Amino acid sequence: MERLKQLIRSRIVWEVAGAVFLGILAVEIAITVPSYHYRESRQLALLEREAKTIVDTLVKLAPADTSPHEFGALGRRLTAGSRLKGMAIYHRGGRLVLSIGEKPVLKPKLGARPGARASPVNARRRTPERFEIAFRRTSRGSAYFIVARMDSAALNRE
Repeated sequence: MERLKQLIRSRIVWEVAGAVFLGILAVEIAITVPSYHYRESRQLALLEREAKTIVDTLVKLAPADTSPHEFGALGRRLTAGSRLKGMAIYHRGGRLVLSIGEKPVLKPKLGARPGARASPVNARRRTPERFEIAFRRTSRGSAYFIVARMDSAALNRE
């Protein structure tokens, strides 16, 4: 018992214990921070994929002669219950064609030309409550830029 009391009072024991504690803390931080950023980037990628899927579905469901009003009504029905809170469609010249739901703040980079890929990401914007993504979509012979506004509040809660 006396030997234990001597060890507890020993300065070297406390220094070793402190060094071990700091080492464990450093390792935990080194593991947790990259893991957090990786998880967040995966969640944002899922939001991007959801936005693109909804837009692709909307374009495929709408006939070629759909009026902007009918297209907007179809978009509101299709996005009900999803994390898509709003979207804006811009013509490649920069003219706003249609806005559905919450109008995104993000503007697409209009200097980008449509390429071979179906919908490359053009720009991103993140706030605590919303995540906005702009991407190109080439359909029916014309290039359109889509800006989708997604609900990202759940990411902050996690």
